[in-house]
Order: sequence, then structure tokens, then C-alpha cells
Amino acid sequence: MSKILKKPFILFWIIIPLIIILGHSKKDHTLDFNVHDTYYVVSQYHVSIIFSKFLGIIGLLYFILIRLKCNLSNTLNLIHWFCTFVGITFLLDVFSFFNLNFFIEERYYTNTNIPNVTIFYYLLLMLLGQVIFVINMVRGFLRRRKALH
Repeated sequence: MSKILKKPFILFWIIIPLIIILGHSKKDHTLDFNVHDTYYVVSQYHVSIIFSKFLGIIGLLYFILIRLKCNLSNTLNLIHWFCTFVGITFLLDVFSFFNLNFFIEERYYTNTNIPNVTIFYYLLLMLLGQVIFVINMVRGFLRRRKALH
């Protein structure tokens, strides 16, 4: 586990094919949410492609930081990976495999408050993970500069 935490780009790159396969298997499912009086409907396949590109970029940034010999924190790497992974898997509705339906199955939109709040909290969790990633990058660059002097 320590070796994987020292190379976190492996964790992000391993998840990419799984997300694409999941999105491809659920092409007919949609992620829909309400903002004021407008409903936004996005195919889960397109969401999975966007998230896989996002994970690829994060993995590439981790790869570059490790090549530059930046001293990244393993704890912050793990927290970042966890926040990103949990947010993405929930938003792609992985939990429906376990018959835990968080979204309204019927499309009558009688109570859209719960799904929208849930989506917001998981997006907030993902945003927190990205803030932790930026803090870890800055910390790694500063520690690298001190080591060079």
C-alpha cells in the first residue's frame, strides 16, 4: 500500500477503464438535476467520459510532480484519492448495482430536493479533494525548493 501511495497516479489511471466500462454499460441512464426552473439531463456515458479525462489529467499531474522529485504527503494523497473516488462513483450511480437507489426512479419530479442536495454534497466532497490536491502540490514544491537549497 505504501508503494501505491508513493505513486498515486497508478490509482487514478487504474480507475479510468473501469469508469469508461461502467459508463458504456449504462448509456441509457441519465444524471438529471434541477436548477431553478430548468432541468439539466446528461447521459451517464458522457459524464463517465468527462470524469475519465479528469482523472487522466490528475494522474498526469501526479506523474509530473513525482518526476520533478516533489515531496508529496502520502496522507494528503490518500485523502485526495478518496474524496475524488467517492464523489465520482456516487455521481455515476455505482450504488444502483447494489440496489441502493438514491435517485428517483420515476421521472415525475415530485420531490427533486433530495437528489439535488445529494449531488451537491458529493460535488462538494470532490471539490474538497481537489483543494487538498492543490495544497499538496504547493507543499511539495515548497519542500522541494528547501531540499535544493
